[in-house]
Parts: sequence; C-alpha cells; structure tokens
Amino acid sequence: MNTGIGERAVVVGCGVGGIFAAGALHRHFREVVVVDKDDLSSGPSFRKGVPQGPHGHIVLKRGENIAEAMFPGFRDALRTAGGIELVTGRDMARFAFGKWSEPLDSDMTVFSQTRPLLEHVLRECLRSIPNVTIRSGCRFSDFLFDDHRIHGVSILREGRIREEVEADLVIDASGRGTGTPRWLSENGFGEVETERLGIDLCYVTGIFATDRFEDGYARLCTVGQSPPAVRGGSALPVEGRRWMITLSGRGDDVPSVDPEAFLAFAKSLPDPCVYDRISEGRLEGSVRRFKTPESFWRKYESMADFPEGFVPIGDAVAGFNPIFGQGMSVAAVEAERLGLLLDERAESGRGLDGLREEALPGISASIAEAWEGPATIDYLYDSTVGERPVDYPIRRAVFFAMQEMAEEDPVLRQLQFEVGNMLKPREALFTAEVQARLQERLASAAGIEGNP
Repeated sequence: MNTGIGERAVVVGCGVGGIFAAGALHRHFREVVVVDKDDLSSGPSFRKGVPQGPHGHIVLKRGENIAEAMFPGFRDALRTAGGIELVTGRDMARFAFGKWSEPLDSDMTVFSQTRPLLEHVLRECLRSIPNVTIRSGCRFSDFLFDDHRIHGVSILREGRIREEVEADLVIDASGRGTGTPRWLSENGFGEVETERLGIDLCYVTGIFATDRFEDGYARLCTVGQSPPAVRGGSALPVEGRRWMITLSGRGDDVPSVDPEAFLAFAKSLPDPCVYDRISEGRLEGSVRRFKTPESFWRKYESMADFPEGFVPIGDAVAGFNPIFGQGMSVAAVEAERLGLLLDERAESGRGLDGLREEALPGISASIAEAWEGPATIDYLYDSTVGERPVDYPIRRAVFFAMQEMAEEDPVLRQLQFEVGNMLKPREALFTAEVQARLQERLASAAGIEGNP
C-alpha cells in the first residue's frame, strides 16, 4: 500500500530510531531514502556512529511489539540470529535496596542481545521493503532549505562528492549529537527550550565468554548499591553464550576500563552475581566506556517558528538515562505515532502541509510517557543536577511504598512490568484500591517516623 502522500522521504541516520522512522514512512511515499555515514554493508558489528553500541540494550515490550507490526517476522528473525528471549520476573532479577526481587512468572518476554545484532536484524527487515533504499557511507552535510521549508538534504559520498537529495519530508534521526538545534538557531528559528537533568553517569562494558552459562542466578541480573551510593552493574546474556557485563557509577565514583580494576569494581557490588560471572570468564576485545552527562528533552513543539517538511525523532529530541532502557522504545512509539498521523492525513487528503503542528506535540507526548518515572529515581542521588519538583518528597515516599507493595503483591508487580515496558500508562498503577493502600502505608510510615 502506498497512500501517495509524497514522492520521497529522507531519513538521516540508520540507527534504531531511523529504522523505525523509515518503517513508518514507507507506506506513504513512493521512495524512502535512509542515509548514514557508517558502512552498513557487513553483518553485525560495532560502529563509530553509535558510541553507545558496545553496551547493553533491551527493547522494551512495546518497542518490540511495534517492531513486529512494522516488520512482520522480526521476532523470529531475532530469535534465529541469536537473540535470547527472557521471561520478565523469572529470568530477570534485580538486587536493589539490599535485597533481590522475588521471582515471578509473568506472561511477558523480552529479548537480550548485543546492539549490533539487534540493529542488523532490524536493518535487514528494512532492506526487504522494496521502496526503501539504505545509502551507507554517506555523510549528512546540510539541509536544502528555502521559503520556510526543508526540501531535502545535501550529502557527501566517499567523503568529498557532494550530492543533493530532494524530499517532501526529512526526518532527523541522527541521534544525540544532531546539529539541528544549532541549524535552527543559525537560520533564524531561535533557540529550542531544553529540559535537562544532570546525571553524570558513566558506564563501562565488556563481553565475556564463559564455559559456565547456567549458574543458578536469573539469566539477566542487575545489582545496585542503595542511594546515595552510586555503584551498579548488570549481566546480560547475549548471542554466542556470552555475558555482556556493564558496570556503572556517577560523579567521581566510576568504573575503569582497565580489566583488573573492572573486575575489582564488580567485586565491590553488594551481591557477587556480576563478579562471579566474569571472575573465570575470558574478556573478548577491550572494555569500553560511555559517559552520559545528562538526560535531556528538546521541546521543539514549543518553538514559535519551525520549518515545514521536517521532523526530528528519537535521540535527536530526547536522551534518557540509558540504565532504564527506554530510548529505542520511545523512538518506536514516536515513529508509530507519526505513521498513524500520516494515515489520517492521507485519508482526509490533507497532505504534508502543517505536519509539524501535529507531529511535534505527538513526539513530545511519547517522551512525556517515559520521562517522569526515571527522573524520580535519578533524584535519589545527591550528584543529580536539576531542580527537584516541589512535591518530590511525596513522590519519593510513594516510589518506595510502591516497591514494597509490589514485592508483596504479584498482581501489582505484573502491572509494574507492563508500565515499565510502556504497555500501559503510569496512571494505570494508581487504581482507587492501590491509592487507598498507598495512603494507609504512607500514614503508617509517617506515624512511625513521628514517634519519639
């Protein structure tokens, strides 16, 4: 099906966000061209254009569902390629605030794999769509712009050959390092309002081969010190019967890329799970570091002026604390919403004029769904820089009370899994019955704290 809303769309960036964007657009344009500066001709491999690529990535269930809907057969392809399917609650465990989460057989599964494998499978799904062309090794140079409209992109092939690609719609999926805010400012559109949360997070990852892949722990384990202490670590099973080990810290207390110091940092965590899995393992390649100084949310929808024919998406709009695994799934939701918006416009014959007036608020709404929960947790750390909400003390108390209640109530915990995987809105947790229990628990805690 091609609704004929436009002749050509160009997507800048063939990472996960760009793939989802192209998957949403191909039904509406005669041709979709995806450009990326990296060489994408080979199989799964770490690449320069994705600096966070060597680290752990889980696609939340809603993102996985969108991938399957956009690219039928995606799950089977990922499973065949080596992606490991995990049952949340049973195969995934968390050590936090001094104890392990209770096992729970939920009805939800997610996949664990390296990001190169995930991108490769998604990219191959995209390549199978006849009207999509992936042009790798092409560096984005500039937007083609006049009469208040972006009408294409200028790219450099082989590092020096300039080519102009006209388009009815351009999507910026180039990631955190996008030059869009600067371009908008330099071309008279003003500054984009940006909400920032300084998290000063550093994480370091190594992949370890092992002869002992079953060890009595849950398949995927995360271990963290109790705030305000900042150390954490995770062990993810990935293709090839290997462990992907990520250690994290904040501020000055961060892991080292030195293998011996890396091992010592793992040993310092409050449970030995992560350390045990690598103490006898064999490091493949080098240990790699990635720093995330802040979470950010660029609120393009609030700009008084914005060019037609252009929509930024994914990490070009918002960058989340990667520990919570939301970025790729938020990009999927944004792309899905954009596709539905184009469906409506095609049916009503409205075309692309004024698209940004609806698309940008829709993207912002997708981000809002995921922003508040992690921010509440980030504020537990003294090093987090950002103005805490006036009601933060009650949010903090509610967070801890909800964790305690979920450990006691499998139904509530299952609901937490669904909210955490973006299948249900956060408000779904706060039924009348849960709110009554929360009030009772908070009142009891306040009474205990108020006793001499």
